Amino acid sequence: DLINERVKNIKGERNRIEETFPEICLPSNTNFLLMDVDARDKLLEDGIAVRGFHGELEKYIRVTVGRKKENKEFINSLKDFLNDHKR
Repeated sequence: DLINERVKNIKGERNRIEETFPEICLPSNTNFLLMDVDARDKLLEDGIAVRGFHGELEKYIRVTVGRKKENKEFINSLKDFLNDHKR
């Protein structure tokens, strides 16, 4: 059914993002990911909505796992950021 198909897609996309960024992505069983990267401004600039935090988590972002096309845009934008800001 539609819900099971959507859940399957979210899990697959979540795994794809986690595997693309294993060094900054915290493991998740939900439809969002917490990532140890201070890229909020760059992602917002690129039209990608992410949540930033304050305090101890201020260098983290939270991103919702979306559809394949949306995730591809997110991945490309974050890769650009990481290439420009080598750790």
